Amino acid sequence: MVSLAFFLASTLLPWPGAQSIETIDPANTFHGNLSGLTFASDGTLWGIRNGPGSLFHRDTSNNWAAPIDLRYPNGQGNPDTEGITIVSGQIFVCAERDNKNNNASRNSVLRYNPDSPIATMEWDLTPDLPTSKPNFGLEAITWLPDSFLTAHKFWDESKSHPYNPADYPDHGQGLFLVGLESNGTLYAYALNQTNNTYTRIAIITIGLPSIMDLFFDRELQDLYAVCDDTCEGQSALLRINPSGRFTVTHRFARPEQMPNLNNEGFAIAPLDTCRDNRRTALFADDGESGGHAIRATSLPCTRLQ
Repeated sequence: MVSLAFFLASTLLPWPGAQSIETIDPANTFHGNLSGLTFASDGTLWGIRNGPGSLFHRDTSNNWAAPIDLRYPNGQGNPDTEGITIVSGQIFVCAERDNKNNNASRNSVLRYNPDSPIATMEWDLTPDLPTSKPNFGLEAITWLPDSFLTAHKFWDESKSHPYNPADYPDHGQGLFLVGLESNGTLYAYALNQTNNTYTRIAIITIGLPSIMDLFFDRELQDLYAVCDDTCEGQSALLRINPSGRFTVTHRFARPEQMPNLNNEGFAIAPLDTCRDNRRTALFADDGESGGHAIRATSLPCTRLQ
């Protein structure tokens, strides 16, 4: 594991967008534990809570629908859901344990239809990941389309050649990245969408001592990895290098007006929301400080150099 002292000593840039922040959620909406954010293709903002594991979404009037309390595919339990991404209208979340058996690790990716509390599939990655304490497991998830990966010749460590989607029948149209809180490391997986099998494609070390959320900007093709108060709110921007591996190109401090909060969620609004070369970037505070969980700042609409 990379030490916090090493991370803090590395090259650090100011937050590249607005240094100001504002709260955008009505007070006491989530009652704590909001741990992940993402935008659907239609611009709807979705959030995931870890305790109890619940799914939220916001309409255009900033009203939040009643939470959907989530279950495993057998209709039982309540997953400790920490991260969220949306692929072709389906919700994919990562969970580190069952809240009804919180002394045991259960590092899973789960798939849901947006209007149902019962998972349609679970991929239990626990046997394939390093051992972690139950509350220090999977925290982050995002999805990378095959078109992006093949264009950049992403290196498949399981095959020792550039990634070829044809090697993984029934995996869908991309790979999933998950982040393990205990070591700040990312793991890329091809998840078979017809059963609960999977193949690990790559391990990505990014220099963060811990990881709290991932967000792949599908429009600008940048991968963001964010940490919470463990790392003083710092984040990393990653891109695929000529050898086909993700590397950190930028490290950012949190916005100047952002307190050192337990920010466990992060999402960037679509480009069609841009105004004056700025679009909203959101952080989700698991601690719901001052009664508010979601704080907004901004990022440029053009790719950072």
